Amino acid sequence: MTPHLHFIALIPEKSFSDKIRVLQEELKEKFGLNYAMRVPPHITLQAPFECRESDHVKLNTCIEGIKKEINPIHLTTADFGSFIESVIYVGLQRSSALIKMQKDIVDNLEAAGCLAPAQRNNQYLPHITLAHRDLDNLRFPAVWNHFAGKKLNASFTIERMVIYKHAEGRWLEFISLPMAMELA
Repeated sequence: MTPHLHFIALIPEKSFSDKIRVLQEELKEKFGLNYAMRVPPHITLQAPFECRESDHVKLNTCIEGIKKEINPIHLTTADFGSFIESVIYVGLQRSSALIKMQKDIVDNLEAAGCLAPAQRNNQYLPHITLAHRDLDNLRFPAVWNHFAGKKLNASFTIERMVIYKHAEGRWLEFISLPMAMELA
C-alpha cells in the first residue's frame, strides 16, 4: 500500500489567523501568490513524512500519548524572514515551550515507528509561512521589498494541533487535537 504524506501543525487562534490571511490575500492580489493558502495559517511541528495506512494505528496510539502532553502556548511574532528566495514567513520569538513541544512530539513519533530518523526536523525554526512554492527567484525581490520595514507585532495563543494527510491532491485534516483551556 502506498504511503501518504502527513504533517503536524499548530493552528493559532482565529483572530491571529485572520491577520495572516489578510497578508496572504495581499500577496495573492499584488503578486499572484496563493500556494500557502492551501492550508490554514499554521506553525509546522513536523514537516511532511510518509505514513502507510497500516501504520495509522501506531500513529493514533502515538497521538493519544501526545494528547496528554499538549498544553496551550502563547507566542509572539518576530520579524518577517525568508529561506533563500523561495519562502517568506512571519518569524516567532523564541519559546522554550514550543521548542520542547516540537521535540517531544517528534521523539514520540520516532519512538512509535511513525517517523524515520531521516524525516525529523533537526533544525527547527518556528514560523508561519506567507508565500512558498509559487514564489520564484524572479518575483522574490519585489515581494521581499513589499515587507521591507513592515512589522507585525502580535501575540496569540495556539488553538489546536492538527495532523494533516495529503490525499486527493490536497491537505486534509486527519486528526485535530484542541489545546487545554487554561494557559500553563
